[in-house]
Amino acid sequence: AYALLGLIPSAVIGYVLFKFLLVKNGERPEKLSLESPFSFKVAFKALVTFTAILVITAMATRVFGVAGVLGSSILGGLVSAEAVIFTVFSLASAESASLELAIVCSLCATLSSVLNKVLFAKAMGADNRFIKDMWWRILLIIIPLILASIMLMS
Repeated sequence: AYALLGLIPSAVIGYVLFKFLLVKNGERPEKLSLESPFSFKVAFKALVTFTAILVITAMATRVFGVAGVLGSSILGGLVSAEAVIFTVFSLASAESASLELAIVCSLCATLSSVLNKVLFAKAMGADNRFIKDMWWRILLIIIPLILASIMLMS
């Protein structure tokens, strides 16, 4: 229940930042052409990603216990937070991990997924002013996630 409470402020802060800062500056999001979500290629990539994360996380859990599932959740979040969330809740339903651990791991995966967007922006050649602005916006969004994780771990 605390994890969901941690997501609500993040969503509200993200929406407010998007709505007021982008619209205030007169910027509009670009229209991107996306692949069809029903294509075989997209489905196959998702299947491979989910399977790899499931196998790696399950092995890390067996070998390293709680540290293994936390570590693989943070690293897996860099690739696909959705796959990590699916995996940790699958482990919880199989009683290989507790529900609290699954919630914390899903928050950690979400956190690492959000933070790696800065690396993507830097790799794409974004200027330092943009990166600094991005860090502040991300910090505002992730504070509730960090607090919810801390509350769940204690």
